[in-house]
Amino acid sequence: MSIKSLPDYPLLKKLAEALWRNETSYQGAAIMVGSGFSRSAASSGDINSKLPLWNDLLKVLSKDLGSDPWGDPLRIAEEYSSYFGKQALKDVIVQTINDPAWIPGDLYGSLLKLPWTEVLTTNWDTLLERAASDIYKPIYSIVNKPEDLSSSRSPRIVKLHGTVQISHNLIFTQEDYRQYPKTHAAFVNLARQVFIENEFCLLGFSGDDPNFLQWVGWVRDHLASHARRIYLVGALDLSPAKRKYLESINVAPIDLSTLVRHLDNHDEKHREVTKMFLDTLQILKPKDSWDWRPTSITRKTIPENEISRVHKDHSYAATLLENQLDQLIKDRESYPEWLVCPSNVRWSLQNQITDPFPSSKNLAEMKPDLRSKLLYEIVWRNTITFSVNTIHLAEELLEISDPSQPSGLTSKQQIEIALWLFRSTRWFDDNDYKKINSRVAQILNTVQLNSLEVKNEIHYHKAILAKESFDYSDLEELVEEIEATDPSWGMKKASLLAELGRFDEGELLLKDAFKNLKLQSRNDPTSVYVLSHLAWVSFLLQGADFFNRNDLEVKPNDFDYMDSNPWTYLEHIRKRLSEALDKQAKNNSIEPSFDPGSYTDHSKSLSFSNELHPLLLVEGLTNTVGVPIRWRDVNFVKDIVENLAKLESLENKNRFIYAIRASTSDTTDILKTTLSRINIAKLTEEDLEYLLDQTYKGCIYWLEKIIQTSNKSVHYYFSRLQVFMEALARFVIRAKPDKAIEVFKWGCSIAIIDGIRHFLLSKPYSHLIEYSLLAISDNRKSEIFEDALIFPLATEVNIDNDFGQRWPNPVVKLPPVRNDSLKISSRLDEIINHISPNNEDSVHALIKLFPLIENNYLNANELESIKWKIWGNPPNYNSIPKLGILDHALLGLSGDDSQALALVVRKHLFESNDLINIHTLIAIKNLVLNEKHRELPTKKQSNKIFNTLTAWRFTAEDTDVPEFFIDNTEERLAKEIAYTLNHAITPYLGKSNLNEANLNKLLDFYEKTETFEVLSSFIFFSKKFDIAFDTLMKDIREGFYKKDTRKVVSSATALLNWCKLDFNDALKPLISKLIYSINLNRTSGLTSLIYIANELYSLAYLSNENISTLIEVIPIIFDGSAYENVNPASHLAINITSVRTESIKLARNLLKNYPDSELKRIIDEAKTDPLPEVRFV
Repeated sequence: MSIKSLPDYPLLKKLAEALWRNETSYQGAAIMVGSGFSRSAASSGDINSKLPLWNDLLKVLSKDLGSDPWGDPLRIAEEYSSYFGKQALKDVIVQTINDPAWIPGDLYGSLLKLPWTEVLTTNWDTLLERAASDIYKPIYSIVNKPEDLSSSRSPRIVKLHGTVQISHNLIFTQEDYRQYPKTHAAFVNLARQVFIENEFCLLGFSGDDPNFLQWVGWVRDHLASHARRIYLVGALDLSPAKRKYLESINVAPIDLSTLVRHLDNHDEKHREVTKMFLDTLQILKPKDSWDWRPTSITRKTIPENEISRVHKDHSYAATLLENQLDQLIKDRESYPEWLVCPSNVRWSLQNQITDPFPSSKNLAEMKPDLRSKLLYEIVWRNTITFSVNTIHLAEELLEISDPSQPSGLTSKQQIEIALWLFRSTRWFDDNDYKKINSRVAQILNTVQLNSLEVKNEIHYHKAILAKESFDYSDLEELVEEIEATDPSWGMKKASLLAELGRFDEGELLLKDAFKNLKLQSRNDPTSVYVLSHLAWVSFLLQGADFFNRNDLEVKPNDFDYMDSNPWTYLEHIRKRLSEALDKQAKNNSIEPSFDPGSYTDHSKSLSFSNELHPLLLVEGLTNTVGVPIRWRDVNFVKDIVENLAKLESLENKNRFIYAIRASTSDTTDILKTTLSRINIAKLTEEDLEYLLDQTYKGCIYWLEKIIQTSNKSVHYYFSRLQVFMEALARFVIRAKPDKAIEVFKWGCSIAIIDGIRHFLLSKPYSHLIEYSLLAISDNRKSEIFEDALIFPLATEVNIDNDFGQRWPNPVVKLPPVRNDSLKISSRLDEIINHISPNNEDSVHALIKLFPLIENNYLNANELESIKWKIWGNPPNYNSIPKLGILDHALLGLSGDDSQALALVVRKHLFESNDLINIHTLIAIKNLVLNEKHRELPTKKQSNKIFNTLTAWRFTAEDTDVPEFFIDNTEERLAKEIAYTLNHAITPYLGKSNLNEANLNKLLDFYEKTETFEVLSSFIFFSKKFDIAFDTLMKDIREGFYKKDTRKVVSSATALLNWCKLDFNDALKPLISKLIYSINLNRTSGLTSLIYIANELYSLAYLSNENISTLIEVIPIIFDGSAYENVNPASHLAINITSVRTESIKLARNLLKNYPDSELKRIIDEAKTDPLPEVRFV
């Protein structure tokens, strides 16, 4: 006999509906578990052993009392307690039950996995609790005593009558029941609430069970008509009279005894009935609303002739599409309304309408009203899946999007089409799409007058555009226009407020949305719309209220079961981005084959995919939900947006925008790599001007916020200004002269603002001043000379010392002709007054003054004043003042007293006790090389310095420190030693000191330190010693072909110096090898090789063949170094502009004597080069 044929099956269905909350009117179902369930569901090692029932306990008690075992159980228990004592009664119960001997069977799992609102039990054993510990979901709170209720959450297992080994008293006697409302008032209140709010099921009780009778009687007496129906389930085998009685006391029996009449064993009957009942409840579980998939209407196999017909016969294809329409509508109407469509559903939905493809020609053959309906179905799917693949139907969609024009669609559907067009056309720059967007905007502007929802949609879309174009002032206004009419709009508005740094306002909106959605979820606990919104708002609140995130009653992970866990969706996007980046890396590579000389060039591979571009996934998610990139210091999708910025399939402008939005400071990696010099050079003029203008606006906006604000959001404002100022500094190098001047002047004008001196702005502000100055050609710098001069010195502004070293100090190296401006004279006096003896901060003023002194801009009084500031009046040249500049530079500040000072400087440097010092070495080298104030060491001084410098070794040489731990400072020191030896010491040793002993010292230094830069010093020993000559010949020749740039540069420099000192025929093959190296167009040291070639050409050391090679190869090198050909992460990118610059210098030099169209072409091209170092060469 089937359970469905039982007369009580409708009651069972009713109970199941309450349990699964099929209707919002149901609060749920609770259950009370009696001893009969334990007897049926528990087991021990002895198959003949069974848990005791009431009758079994009565037999034990009656035997000790010597009374009839068939009396009232509660009275007998009362008598036993009175005679033997309460503890004796408890001991009998504990001993008879023998709780540790029993283990919960499968039926416990079946029972507890059901979604009961509460599980009450009169059983004393611990089987339910132990079984619950193995249940993953739901998680039950265990309530052993009334005091536990306050710290518990539903669903709970409530031990109404106590628990063996835990409870002091177990409820059993008549007196226990009489006193129960007083001693267990909290349990009574809980029971009252459960009976009123839930359908109530009794399992494991018989109609004569004392517990059943007591609790049902209590319900009848105290709740009367307020209690919901009570279902008594089991193999009850009720007589008509008994059933009538139960129904009269609001108990609905579900008697399953008919199903087990074939069984003889009483316990087996109850076990089987219990299993049937629990299995049926599970079977009656309705299909979850989130268990949804679109119908597959794509044919699995299509005959070849059918494929041909579908493609050629548009009328036939139209008929196929019309026939699919009913199913498409059914799918849409049954869609669970997730806030974000799950990834595993989105793919199917996105590609549902493809057989046949709804092309314009196929749609044209459809009946007009059916065509409109299909177009709506397509747009609805595009909206849900974030797709824009229907944009080719924009004209057809526009025709049916105006609610004032009938089209077979409802006004709401027409508005949805208009909104989709309004949002989607932003991805396309084509003018036709811009016109469509304009026409749709007109339609929506009319509609919004009567629709707050449409008004919100319009302002929200405009706000997104403002956000992505850095129009923050517009964004502020648009945010105010958006009304948080429901939780969804509250979330979206909060995300925009977060973009503006208004976190407190946004947090309030999120908390309000959370509160409303939580209330809605209680009223409609199966609504996917409500629950998916609740999932995302809880995700946002975890970040917005980070320190209280664990206090949220609802967590994002709670929604795994309905495919609405935000973390899962974000991981899907991360995976898609990772796959896209891996594919990008592969496409940029070659794969060597096993066969020699064979390879696969992946850059020439073509691939096709119906997958949605990660850009649309990210934008769709963040804008649909309202997910900001970050909230204060909590990153929501920062890593996702950073990876988006790495995708080369995006337009450069969009990549730059995402990099800026994702960056939290000027040193964020994605900002530095995306806004690299090469990438900026690759930008189109239009994109460059757009990004320059918008980041400039962003700087002005965030600086204004800093000036106006003193609240906790100011840190966020500084963070944004850091990023925008660094971005502007990088974009400005490509600015046109007028714009570069405007930005430079603005940068100078804000120096007086306190906020600009914040340590967070140190580097970006310095870069802004430095790069904007670099972008201005020398012939326009007179326009900003006064701004640069007036720019405050680090000693004039109130900033900390660390920042002082990076405070900008703009200097125009070629000042204009001086006029009689009082403003200029006053400013010069101010600068001079910031010089003081033995104060290293004087360097800031001196850096500004040096080019003015060198170009005779200062008058005699100003020069005299500088001298007095440094040495006093009268001047005292007996010591070297510490002014923060290299000592050799002092000679340019002494005026007519330079000779007196020269003696002091010579002695100070050439007889220094601190030779192994980078600053000392640079000062010595510059003193010797300075054409205007040159001073030379004596032979004795040269020899002493030579001995000291060649004796130097790396610190790690005599220790166990690995080579790679050698300090970079020591490497630089080694190079400066080499340069000083080459230029300032070895040339002035004198013949007697150019001896074998000194040569051996030089060789030992060269070999031990591998300081290749010192190679030029061997030139001075080469005439006298073969080993020096051979070392030079061998190392110069081999150096040209090394991968190590240092060796290449050192070889080329040594060759040039050798030619200058002693040009001879032996050097001609080396010169040819240098030219040959350039011809190979190798990246290592190419800049220096071209520079050296230019020097050799100017000195007439090149043969005609050498010159012909250069004329041919230089244009090729220049073209090969075009920015679009260069990987920004490659070694070539580091020196690419230097290669182009030196190529142009050499081309210009060659063109003087050798007219050549290609040389002229690259010189002309260089004049419009994106980067100033090439443009202004």
